[in-house]
Amino acid sequence: MEWILLACLAALMVLGVPIGYGIILACIIYLALVDLSPMVVVPQQITLGLDSFPLLAVPLFILMGFILERARLTNYLVDWLNVIIGRLPGGMGAVAIVGCAMLAALTGSGPATVVAIGLIMIPALVDRAGYDKQTAAGLVAVAGALGPILPPSIIMILYGATIGVSITDIFIGGIIPGLMLFSALLLWNLWKSRSFTAPDVQQVARNETGDSLGKMTLRVIPIGLIPVTVVGGIYGGYVTPTEAAAVGVVASLVLALSYRRLTLALFRETIFSTVRTSALVCTLLAAAGILSWVLAKTKLPTRVAEVLAPALGNEYVYLIALLGILFVVGTVMESAASVVILAPILAPIGMELGVDPVHLAVVFCMALVVGYVTPPFGINLFTAVSVGKIPYGQVVKGSLQPLIVMVIVCILVALIPQTATFLPSLLNG
Repeated sequence: MEWILLACLAALMVLGVPIGYGIILACIIYLALVDLSPMVVVPQQITLGLDSFPLLAVPLFILMGFILERARLTNYLVDWLNVIIGRLPGGMGAVAIVGCAMLAALTGSGPATVVAIGLIMIPALVDRAGYDKQTAAGLVAVAGALGPILPPSIIMILYGATIGVSITDIFIGGIIPGLMLFSALLLWNLWKSRSFTAPDVQQVARNETGDSLGKMTLRVIPIGLIPVTVVGGIYGGYVTPTEAAAVGVVASLVLALSYRRLTLALFRETIFSTVRTSALVCTLLAAAGILSWVLAKTKLPTRVAEVLAPALGNEYVYLIALLGILFVVGTVMESAASVVILAPILAPIGMELGVDPVHLAVVFCMALVVGYVTPPFGINLFTAVSVGKIPYGQVVKGSLQPLIVMVIVCILVALIPQTATFLPSLLNG
């Protein structure tokens, strides 16, 4: 009878019902038809889905990201990096990648990162570094997808809450894979930049602000300390993710006010955006609570695992198959919804095959990253079209090579568990 649940969920998604409400409604319809349990269980499980202290970090990290994005504090970092490394081979592309990595990690939003960095760097890459427009747009689109794998990551928090894996361990496990992905994009950019010739080398790294390098450095240091403090505090065990998020919010707000980049109107808009986004995420978490309970009662994940585990043979075949599934799903479904719907079904199969829970979490999140830039529906691609003002086909063409780089790194992480498990095991003793 589980087909009723899946059919209802699919029908509601096709009708355009928001994912969170669709999951809850599908579960209610299923419980009503099969008489599995009294309806009172629905509000109980919805409440339990939200009753977790670590989940308090979600709205705080979202607020921190919106403050940094709306106040455009990362623009100072981009200007500083441009002066430092802009004139080196591939320097302007490296500035774009570093800027995207920083903003994507702090905001957790790929499209927002593409907009914020793309407005600055796509014209700069074309006019001052000689990149063709499709490569510049493709580079920013792919680099903007780094958020879900670089801690602090909202998707990692959702996965940990849904499956019951330590959020701190997932954060730590994502460090090496995140650095691998980041480094691979830098190396690709260095190789690709050799085919472009800057119109004027002296213009590549020009100082847009007119400030001295020392003044720019002093301005950038506090901004750079925000992720260092937040992530370092979590890794060092000094604070919980929730406490670290609160510190990040206060630090971001103080910097935005001290740099006079946050007006009352902008702050009001930031709060409204935070409430809307947090409500969406919390609705998904509530839906995850009732969906996980229904799946556990029907024993669907266990039965799927019992059937597929012998067919897949070993953990490596499973992980490659998981990558393929999530690459496709990530193009048509928002990453948070993918975690809530698919993780309770697919994760037990991996655990049945002996995949380390932290390794599985990191691979899951990395695969969703690729979906952001996978044609034909990758959301970052459409955002880059809007920002770069170039045809969709050209953005896809420009993103193919860095997308292949991302896929290769994902496969390496899937096949080498130590990339995700070494640091957590080292720090946990």
